Amino acid sequence: MTDNEKQVMLQAFFEDELPSSLKTAALLKGKSAVMQQRYALVGWTEDTEFPAQFDMEQVELAARWISRQGGYGEVSHNENGINRTWGSEDDTDILKKIPPLAKVVR
Repeated sequence: MTDNEKQVMLQAFFEDELPSSLKTAALLKGKSAVMQQRYALVGWTEDTEFPAQFDMEQVELAARWISRQGGYGEVSHNENGINRTWGSEDDTDILKKIPPLAKVVR
């Protein structure tokens, strides 16, 4: 999936048009989380290719990050009869879908 396709998919989660810079920043944050989960045991650099099978997880993480803006750090929020609670504020429910790579040590 190309970066443009990821931005289109990310926009689909929201009714209002998001600024391109916000979508780019959120997708970079999602990419970083995926790469950290996948390559934490073996290490990665900026030259490491992003594993395409985790494109959707990147977009999901980006959408979740954007939707938390303004209430970052809140686990529960009540306002005008509307209740919001994030069940997993550390995104482990998405990240557990990404198995880490390991290498054999002799």
